[in-house]
Amino acid sequence: MISPELSRKILLSLILALGISFLLVCYVTYPNTPMVRPEFRQGIVDSPKLLASLVGRIAPKKTPPSLPPPWKSPGSAPLPIPTRLPINYPSPTRTLPPPERGTPTPTLVTEPPQPSPTPIPTEPSLPPTATPPPVIGNLTQQEQDIVSLINQRRQAMGLGQLAVNFQLVAAARGHSRDMAEHGLCSHSGSDGSTPLSRAQAAGFTGRLYGETVGCGYPTPQAIVDGWWGSPGHKAVLTNSGVTLIGVGWYNRYQTAMVGN
Repeated sequence: MISPELSRKILLSLILALGISFLLVCYVTYPNTPMVRPEFRQGIVDSPKLLASLVGRIAPKKTPPSLPPPWKSPGSAPLPIPTRLPINYPSPTRTLPPPERGTPTPTLVTEPPQPSPTPIPTEPSLPPTATPPPVIGNLTQQEQDIVSLINQRRQAMGLGQLAVNFQLVAAARGHSRDMAEHGLCSHSGSDGSTPLSRAQAAGFTGRLYGETVGCGYPTPQAIVDGWWGSPGHKAVLTNSGVTLIGVGWYNRYQTAMVGN
């Protein structure tokens, strides 16, 4: 039978052995226990950068509005206001009968009365400020605002108001939608069309003078300000000879076509 004294010694030995084993495990076999793996610690340090990079890839990037150079019809010059030309009538001439053989007999020749020229009425030209504003029709609100802003600025410059031509409106709307759907910002369509070919395809039979486009402008005021801030675009929209305009707006893509 084991004595109490021996039992205490055995218990103390076991406790001492357990303590030594624990110290060996902590400071010899795994000296840094408990510890965080180095790659995990570095991942925690880099997580803000990784999160910012991930957000940057997911968040849509805002592109600034774009304004490509205006398009003018090849060889186009400032369009003159058409005027009527006078008609010159030929003056009547007197013809004599051929002489007869033998004794000449005096022949009385009378001249036909000359017609008095009739004056050709000319259409009176009204000053630009006296021209009434054009009827807008069934434009969208954005398109109507663009036309109104352009006409207001033309009137302030002493120029005539532009009337809406719906063949040009159809061509302008089609090009704005084409640019929006294909990510374009140009006067060339996704199918290779040009402003002139688009106007003709829409049934426009007049003379197309020029086209201006805009991409990414949020309001009619912003796009008109952009056009007016560019000398080339402003020159197209303020030509004194143009009388017609067509405007198309589609998802912040704008097109304006002018002619007569």
